[in-house]
Amino acid sequence: LKICEEDKIVATDEALAMIAKLSDGALRDAISLLDQARSAFTENITKENVLSLVGLVNDEFMYQLASSICDKAPDKALGLVEELILEGRDVIKFTGDLALYFRNVMLCHVCKEPDSLINYPKETINGMQRIASCIPLERVITIIKELSSLVSDLRWSSNPRITFEIALIKIMDFQESDLENKKEKIKEQMIYKQMYAIVLLPAILIIRIMRRQ
Repeated sequence: LKICEEDKIVATDEALAMIAKLSDGALRDAISLLDQARSAFTENITKENVLSLVGLVNDEFMYQLASSICDKAPDKALGLVEELILEGRDVIKFTGDLALYFRNVMLCHVCKEPDSLINYPKETINGMQRIASCIPLERVITIIKELSSLVSDLRWSSNPRITFEIALIKIMDFQESDLENKKEKIKEQMIYKQMYAIVLLPAILIIRIMRRQ
């Protein structure tokens, strides 16, 4: 605030809070980012200005895309991706941020008071909690894994946008029955191993002993 007053920089409280968050407590980084914002935006500097300066999207956009994934609404999701591309956002960075968003949704699932672990405004956390209330924890974890893996794939992709869109469709195509099927297969494998240890293995040993005699 003192620097803003001395240099006559007009910025909203939300913009200054975002600069402090992005600089992670480093004063020099905060001053540098504030100076970049002043050069890029001649009028009142807003939170959205700061986010666009560093290639991030606002919380509402992230909530809308996360909701479309949970609702399995590809038309809405792909429309938001179109907006993302037109604004010149970095798809790889955004994918990492989306994975982090779902990580926070996971925390809303498992923590009674996620506010202490999620450094976001109350309104944003409320949105995460709404998503957590309508999606199983297992699926949230699956989405986090898929997005985290996607970050690496995008770095080697010749067309990150297409790769990202395909991944979103696959994530939205996830069926709750898929998880149950996997559980059933694991259970069947465990039963088979138990049968092998209890019945088949002793029988095999007996046959081998008889053959030697």
